Amino acid sequence: YDGGTMIDFLKLDIELRNYVLADEIMASLREYVACIGRLHNDVGFHSFEHCTHVFLSMNKLLAMVTTADDLNVSAKRRLSAQDIASSAFLQSRRSSDSEGHRRRAEHLSFRISEDPAIRFAMVFSALIHDVGHTGVPNSVLIEEEDEL
Repeated sequence: YDGGTMIDFLKLDIELRNYVLADEIMASLREYVACIGRLHNDVGFHSFEHCTHVFLSMNKLLAMVTTADDLNVSAKRRLSAQDIASSAFLQSRRSSDSEGHRRRAEHLSFRISEDPAIRFAMVFSALIHDVGHTGVPNSVLIEEEDEL
């Protein structure tokens, strides 16, 4: 991290009408995930393929978590380039939530939807949860009093 702002790591995707990660950041992430993949042993179920399925499932589940904005709008809408450029639009999105809606969303989601660090930790944990797994079940490791 060289002290840049978050916008330095994003680019506007015209087709999606939203910001996406810059190409350089995507390339770094792909290499990082490939490195994690090489740390998995080829042991059947506890493989990198399994972890990618868990990763994708966790990401989908987190996308379904209720947010305060979800309670205010019945259907999510994609941002137009004009909306993105409009600071008034962004400000109105921030201030449109009533306190009651926010409390209800926090109650339903345990604030997971409001904390990007928690969301990142959950999907990252899903990706790495079987790194180095030998394929031996935990019950066998316990029975053999394995160091692990």
